[in-house]
Amino acid sequence: DFLLLFAAGNSGPWPSTIGSQAAAKNVIAVGAGENHPESYADGGAGRSIHNVVDFSSKGPTLDGLFKPTVVAPGDNIMSADSDALPYSFQCSAGMEGATELLSGTSMATPACAGGAALIRQYFENGYFATGAADPASGMIPSAALVTAVLIHSGKPMAYYDWNFDATGNFGLLPAPATLPHSSQGFGRVDLDSVLYL
Repeated sequence: DFLLLFAAGNSGPWPSTIGSQAAAKNVIAVGAGENHPESYADGGAGRSIHNVVDFSSKGPTLDGLFKPTVVAPGDNIMSADSDALPYSFQCSAGMEGATELLSGTSMATPACAGGAALIRQYFENGYFATGAADPASGMIPSAALVTAVLIHSGKPMAYYDWNFDATGNFGLLPAPATLPHSSQGFGRVDLDSVLYL
């Protein structure tokens, strides 16, 4: 049993811009949301973890699937900084902290994969039975169960649209009334809302 996650792509906010791997039927395509306002050098005015970031690719796919599947923070994420030497496999040692702020659905996907790993651990340690670790009740969850928990945790998000006022202008629309939605699939992953502890 295997769970595949792919970055949705950074071609938003236009519709039907999901990357080819992320458009596959049984994978989790991860879109990017904005980060906490304090993560931005300018103070993040108008930014919120409750917004899909403008560059996140949107669905539907060419065969009509709702993608992305879910969204995780993917804008202004502190990441390792490469030393730019292709075969050194090292971070940049010469820079302060060897990190940099990066943005993209490729930043959101590892956060979502980490969430999937936490869900798996939750079931393996038997937390689902009582809210406390109970290894005797533990089980190895299927990829379908991990996917279902991720999807069920989704929260609706405001999103950017290229034609928000029907004149071709670009702007932020309120969160959709129902999910899934072509801008965000099942919304922002929020494991606190579904994992009983």
